[in-house]
Amino acid sequence: KSLGNIIDPLDMIEKYGADAVRMYLAFIGPYNEPGNYPWNLDGVEAMRRFLDRVYILREKVQDVPVPEEIERAIGKASNKVGEDTERFKLNTAVSALMVLVRTLEGFPVVPRPAYRALLTILAPYAPHLAEYLWGEQGGAGSVHEASWPEYAHEVVSEVTIGVQVNGK
Repeated sequence: KSLGNIIDPLDMIEKYGADAVRMYLAFIGPYNEPGNYPWNLDGVEAMRRFLDRVYILREKVQDVPVPEEIERAIGKASNKVGEDTERFKLNTAVSALMVLVRTLEGFPVVPRPAYRALLTILAPYAPHLAEYLWGEQGGAGSVHEASWPEYAHEVVSEVTIGVQVNGK
C-alpha cells in the first residue's frame, strides 16, 4: 500500500459497475483453493461486456414456447451453477452462465420464461442487473425471491450410443 501499487475497488465499481466487479471476483479462481488471484483490469472489463450482452439479449425476448434445446441449456446451467455455488467453485458457475448466454444469443428469439430463468440463475452473481431486468420483464416481486429453476436429470443429460452395423 505504501508503494502505491493497489487498485481501489471503489474506482472499479464507479467505472464498470458493482455487478461487473463482483462477477470478476467470482471468476478469477475458486475461493476454497489457496492461490494467487491477480487483479486484471481487462477481466473486469470483460465481465462488463458479458453483462452488456445479457442486457442486450432482452431485445430478443418474446412470448413464445420454449424449444427443447433452450430448455436443456437452461437445465444444464441451472444444475451447474447451483452445484458449483454450493461447492464455492464460483469461477465455473460464471462460466456456465456464459455458455448459457452464448446459447441464447444463437436463437433469433428468446422465450420470456427462458430469459427469466437466466435472470434467476444470474441473480446471485449480478444482483443489481438481474433485479432491474426482472422488473422490466414483468417478474412478480424480487428476482431473489423467485424459485430456482430445477430440471430433472433426464432433461439435462445427453447420452451418446455407438452403433455397429455389419461389423463397421
